[in-house]
Amino acid sequence: MANLISKFFGWVLTPILNVINFPVVPAELVAVIDKLFEILGNAMSVFNFFCPLSAVAPALAVFLVIYAAYHAYLITLWVLKKIPVFGIE
Repeated sequence: MANLISKFFGWVLTPILNVINFPVVPAELVAVIDKLFEILGNAMSVFNFFCPLSAVAPALAVFLVIYAAYHAYLITLWVLKKIPVFGIE
């Protein structure tokens, strides 16, 4: 399935990216970015050793739901404060 999605995006993005002329990236910059991603991958494997991703994913989902609900509450109060009939301060 991932291969099918990859081919689809390659098929869609290739004509778009061919229109845009990107400059050639120096080999040194590519090496630095590869090294950075290698270091990040190693850091994630160390993090995953102490706190598995199967434990982090549900906690992150709960955090995002609480965060979104809090900001929805703030936006709702802001809108209600703009309506003078309600008298909310």
